[in-house]
Amino acid sequence: RSAAVFFAMSELLRRLEHEAVAPISLFFGCRADEVLARADDIDAALAIARRCGHTIHVFSMGAENFSPAENERFNKRLSTATIGAALGRLRAWEREYPDTFFFTRHGGLGFILFTPWTTIEDLRLNLTAARELGLEEDGFFLTRRLMLLGDTPLTRLAERDGLVDPTDPEDLSLFSWLERHCDPGCRHFLEEQDRPWRFRDAVTGRVCAITVRMAKRDAIGDEDPYHRRIVDVARSSGVRLVDAFATLLALAKDHREAPLDVLIED
Repeated sequence: RSAAVFFAMSELLRRLEHEAVAPISLFFGCRADEVLARADDIDAALAIARRCGHTIHVFSMGAENFSPAENERFNKRLSTATIGAALGRLRAWEREYPDTFFFTRHGGLGFILFTPWTTIEDLRLNLTAARELGLEEDGFFLTRRLMLLGDTPLTRLAERDGLVDPTDPEDLSLFSWLERHCDPGCRHFLEEQDRPWRFRDAVTGRVCAITVRMAKRDAIGDEDPYHRRIVDVARSSGVRLVDAFATLLALAKDHREAPLDVLIED
């Protein structure tokens, strides 16, 4: 497993060098605190990799969420400071080893922005942290949702809170739409299917629906009843996606009862 090899990266590269193995590419997923704890070992591994023509790829570093409340549910126990320090190391390695080490090209952080419990304040905290950390505005960060898989603690928590298997037509319609257009944040296999869920805070669901449409303006067809209106508003305003998201959060906070079409027009 890549996780086990990650903790012995320099030893692996020394063995590859000793055996004169032809250049290969190594892919790892890891946590931010693991990057910091293994930084010296990774430094040593990168020096060997460059010398031998190997490449090292961190295809995902799990952050999940910058809201303390959301991260507590994920049991990540990671602070924004830790994630920021790890991002700094990864970006430094990309600059120092441009032909050997790759992180950003694979999407960077593993992230889950929308969950059944997400509040507008959670989204504001994530936006603030994303700006502070200089995260790329590629839409991926803003379109990630939680999958409730199997008999996990998060699934049981959602069951306890009455947030799974919704019966309200509006909730069902939104989840069905999110299944098609909102990127699942924890799928390991393409055939995995999660339990339908609803947002505890209805205004968060409306913010999610608008945000994903803004982020994926070129991937959602005009058959979507709100798509064209959101695309026209986004393009006419000329603002960056992250700034439009900030405006949307402010509107949602001040107009909590506003339906989706009213938020779009505002």
